[in-house]
Amino acid sequence: MRKMIFYISLIFFICFNSACSQPDRLLYSQSEVAKIEIVEVGNEVDGIPNLLTIVNIEDKDGFLKNFFSLKSYNIFTDPQGIQVGEIAVKIQYFNNDYQVISASGQSKYVYSDYYQTKYYFRDSGYYYFNEKEFEQLLKNYII
Repeated sequence: MRKMIFYISLIFFICFNSACSQPDRLLYSQSEVAKIEIVEVGNEVDGIPNLLTIVNIEDKDGFLKNFFSLKSYNIFTDPQGIQVGEIAVKIQYFNNDYQVISASGQSKYVYSDYYQTKYYFRDSGYYYFNEKEFEQLLKNYII
């Protein structure tokens, strides 16, 4: 009986970890992506960071394929947001919502039913990337 409970627990643990190991990185489906930019995160104006566009990504599908291939790690504490001075990826959708993803955290700007307006969620990321791999991906598009 103990072995059976152990094996059932092990199966649940493996299934749970495999489901959480690659979080859904996009707010909406890939077909909803209007544009992708590499940006530098600036100081906040009215609670929303100023984003300086470094480069517009022309090949959205190619970029997303490379982006999805990056290994990510779960954060089991408070979500991490973006920081001033970081180089990040801005993914904008056709409904004008967007998310900003850096190596260490994410943020999003979406419509909120609760506030009945657009609302900026500063700290919305429960995963992070290997900083060197993330920077290398961005360098491939900046240079």
